Amino acid sequence: MTIKIFLLFLTCMVLSACAHKRESSENYQESDSLVAIEVVEEYPENEANVETSNATDTEAESKKESVRKFLLDMYATVLPAVEKNNGDRYISKYFGEDLLDWYRMVDKYDRTHNEGEIGCFNCELWTQCQDPDANIKATVESVRFDTDYMDNEYAVARVRLKGKYNPPTFIEVKLVQDGSQWVIFDYAGIAYKMKFYMADRPE
Repeated sequence: MTIKIFLLFLTCMVLSACAHKRESSENYQESDSLVAIEVVEEYPENEANVETSNATDTEAESKKESVRKFLLDMYATVLPAVEKNNGDRYISKYFGEDLLDWYRMVDKYDRTHNEGEIGCFNCELWTQCQDPDANIKATVESVRFDTDYMDNEYAVARVRLKGKYNPPTFIEVKLVQDGSQWVIFDYAGIAYKMKFYMADRPE
């Protein structure tokens, strides 16, 4: 009788251990399935992020290229006129409205009060040289984008001008988009220079 009870107890222990092992195996399989599902679900999101990043990079490069093209086309027009002392005729074509208004105000003041003397500008505007060289070539070395205090985006380009004899001149050009066209709102720092100059002038 004692042996039967012992065998019955041993059988119950074995069955209990098997049941526990089966439950643990099922739980592990269920947990592993959930993990697999989560991992599979992560890939589409990562792919979407990569596609968005690529699209943003492509758009930025396209905008940089449009700035480069605008500047190279501008210099191809302006620099031959500079050699003929006629570069000023293109200011109204490429300057933004505000910069152009300041330039006209300064030019009018200097023509009235400083005829024959040095006024606000002591060099040729486009090349920033007192004696522009011949055969000047323009190279757009870099283009980057920034934002002002109103979070409006603008482009900043670094341009290298090199002629036949003189050392190269480096000019910073700041541009904004006006519709589909780029316009210059500062050229070699003249925006601040003109405002400072006129603030110190009598009426």
